[in-house]
Amino acid sequence: MTVYYSAVNSSLHVSGHAALEELRLMVNLIKPKYLFPIGGTYRHMEAFSKMAQDMGYDKKQILPAEDGDIIEIRKDDIKLAGKVEVQNVYVDGLGIGDVGHVVLRDRQKMSEEGVVVVVVSMDSHTGRLVSDVDVISRGFVFEEMAKDLLEDAKRLVKETLEKHTHKSADWRFDRKIIEDVLEKFLYKATERRPLILPIIVEV
Repeated sequence: MTVYYSAVNSSLHVSGHAALEELRLMVNLIKPKYLFPIGGTYRHMEAFSKMAQDMGYDKKQILPAEDGDIIEIRKDDIKLAGKVEVQNVYVDGLGIGDVGHVVLRDRQKMSEEGVVVVVVSMDSHTGRLVSDVDVISRGFVFEEMAKDLLEDAKRLVKETLEKHTHKSADWRFDRKIIEDVLEKFLYKATERRPLILPIIVEV
């Protein structure tokens, strides 16, 4: 017997799961009292349930379970006994289950809209700017358009920070101000909402 699979031909897919007639054959051979379909998607389990009913099984003898269902199996009975909370677990590099909603949201935003990084150097005591603002973009707009747009963004950030200068440094407030003014400015200019990352360097 020769088995063909995707390593031989990438456009060829051969299922490793039993077909309907093979499932029917196994049920006829084993003659189980209860049936507990667990493979495939929910529609596959429903298809198996329908097949079993066509073979004479009562619906009470078939128990298609969903993720989190607790199945209690006794000598003469099988039933749904409860449910536990389950959720998707995301694997990210060496981390398992530690990819939160905010991380996924930011990654999606960067992939769709790009990212704009704003670097400002500020006096750690007075909160005043001590050098020019630097604005860098990646995956946001074409280079030809970016030059003038980013220069305007630099001026806007500088004017905004000078206008909102505090007697003492408040980095959280400054970051929020930068994000707010740039988000409005860039959307008005491009109708895009890139991820804006303000970086404040204390001097």
